[in-house]
Amino acid sequence: MDFDPNRPFNGLPNLPPKADIETKAVLRRCIGARAALSELRASGRLIPNQSIEHEPGHSQDPGDGAD
Repeated sequence: MDFDPNRPFNGLPNLPPKADIETKAVLRRCIGARAALSELRASGRLIPNQSIEHEPGHSQDPGDGAD
């Protein structure tokens, strides 16, 4: 089947899924993911000016600035 952006793909399953997706294994992974996100958030607070990390074209090399 070729991709056609003008034709919808209706072969997706209905939501919510009939199977139980909240298994013990999934919930255990959620706990680990939540802990990792918490660590990332704490690390982000250590960056003095977080907007510098998101500006495209911003270089931290001293020789790349306009003289």
